[in-house]
Amino acid sequence: MEKLVIKGGSIPKGAVKLYAAKNSVLPILACCTLTSCDIEIANCKPTNDILDMLALLQSLGSKVQLDGDSIFINCQNLNTGIVPRQYAKKMRASVFLLGPLSVRTGLTKMGFPGGCNIGRRPIDIHINGLNKLGFDIEIKDGELICTKKFLSCGQVHLPFASVGATENIMMAASGIKGITTIKNAAQEPEVEDLAKFINALGGDIEGAGTHTIVINGGKSFNSIRYTPIADRIVAGTYLALAASIPGSDICIEKSNALHLQAPLKILQDKGCNITISKDAVRLKSNARQTARKRIVTRPYPGFPTDLQAQFMVMESVAKGQTTIVENLFENRFNYCKELKNLGANIKVVGNSAKVIGVPELVGNCVNATDLRGGAALVLAGVIAKGQTTVSDIYHIDRGYYNIESELSNLGVSIKRLTQI
Repeated sequence: MEKLVIKGGSIPKGAVKLYAAKNSVLPILACCTLTSCDIEIANCKPTNDILDMLALLQSLGSKVQLDGDSIFINCQNLNTGIVPRQYAKKMRASVFLLGPLSVRTGLTKMGFPGGCNIGRRPIDIHINGLNKLGFDIEIKDGELICTKKFLSCGQVHLPFASVGATENIMMAASGIKGITTIKNAAQEPEVEDLAKFINALGGDIEGAGTHTIVINGGKSFNSIRYTPIADRIVAGTYLALAASIPGSDICIEKSNALHLQAPLKILQDKGCNITISKDAVRLKSNARQTARKRIVTRPYPGFPTDLQAQFMVMESVAKGQTTIVENLFENRFNYCKELKNLGANIKVVGNSAKVIGVPELVGNCVNATDLRGGAALVLAGVIAKGQTTVSDIYHIDRGYYNIESELSNLGVSIKRLTQI
């Protein structure tokens, strides 16, 4: 087991270069199972979730190679649709294979997908959507068994704009000849990115990024090199850090400000000095910020649930009081107990947290409870006076590549140690 030891008190300054968004790369990797062509995914750092997905694909017979910041993958020799239980249990992203792998092999068997303990995260929307395309899905002995029956295109209306379900259905429909329409589709940039990837392969998808997506499936695919969008959640994480410490000056390179409109609006309203250029966002913090009265998580283009914890840290040292409402996952506030151990004044009632800003946080030993909550605790350690130790950092490594190196480059005193 490893931990991060952080000495607080530094003022972060410098640049952070973004890489491909984990939440884009994972469904793109799953989508590769639809084709036997050679695919290169560029500008990609292998976070643990990505490494786990690559290992999963290798277990199915795919050829995978990491070379610098590129992933090379070929699924020509993919020979089974049986997903090893250890991979399904380990990561939520295994569910992305349900649609495309079933199209390719005719039968997919996998355990229920795991991942962070942030809520129930049911997959019934995935199942119901794939049922409407002609897949037969049953649950037996704790496994999902998806069989390709009489596949047909049609219309799928999602009861909730689920990102994962939208992507799963979009991938499956791309392998089925004819027109499929997804109504009430998720609008997240990662959904649009997956559609662009499929179109680059030779597919035909229109409307991604809106609530209505039209897929003209059954097209022939070709080999491509594709660069996914930059990680907007990693960008928002470092922007929250810069806003929390007076004197900070951080430039997020390779970022798309259009994907950050909701968090940037909050930061601008708080008085942060933000400069936006074609492919960079720079934030300078000249004084202790005033608290935002209310932050509410919503599906895109609303404020993202994946930045809720990082902005909670920011508000914990702001002047005034903030109410943060979490509308997507009922266990997203699990990290708050750990943050309170660093001196934060937080009261959680149901899906709301009242945060009263304190002048400073104080270092302590804390445990990461999930990916984004763990990243938030690292930010809190940078802000806090004294030394902070964050344990269970395997959660953080799922979505941040060498977070200690990025922070060190910003002037933060941080090191990774192996626990005995």
